Amino acid sequence: QAPQPGMCTFTEGLGRGRGTLPSGVRLGSSRASAAGVGHLRLALLAAGLGVVLRPPSSLFWLPIAMQEVQGACRVAGRLRRVVWATAAMGTAVVAVSCVIDRLFYGRWLFVPWEFAKFNALSGGSAIYGSHAWHWNFSQGLPTVAATLLPLWV
Repeated sequence: QAPQPGMCTFTEGLGRGRGTLPSGVRLGSSRASAAGVGHLRLALLAAGLGVVLRPPSSLFWLPIAMQEVQGACRVAGRLRRVVWATAAMGTAVVAVSCVIDRLFYGRWLFVPWEFAKFNALSGGSAIYGSHAWHWNFSQGLPTVAATLLPLWV
C-alpha cells in the first residue's frame, strides 16, 4: 500500500520530484521499488560518509531518517528493506573508514569515537572556546541551515 497522496518517503520524493524514475514506471511497482532502494542506498552512502567525516552532521540526517522510517512503517515489507539497507551501507562505510584510518594512522581508529572522546570526554574542545549548552540549537544550527537555504529554494 502506497502512502497517501501528497505524502511520500524521502526516497520516493526523490523519484517523483527529480524525474529519476525511468519513464513508464509507476510508484508502487516492483521496478519503482528497485529504483527506490537505489535512491535509499545513495542517500545512506551520503549520510554515512557525512557522519564518518564529521559526526555532528548526524543531527542533519536524523530528521530525514525519522521521516524515512515513518514512511516505511506504512508500507508492508519496506521497513525491513530500510533496516537491512541501513545496516549494510553503515557497515560498509564504517569498515572502509576504519581500513583507511588504519592505513594512514598505523592503528585502528573509529572516527566518531575519537571525535566524542576528544570533544566530550577529555574536554579538548575547550581550546576552541566554549558556548552555553543551547548554542548548537539556538545559533549553530540556524547558521549552518541558512547556508543551505539556496539549495532548498
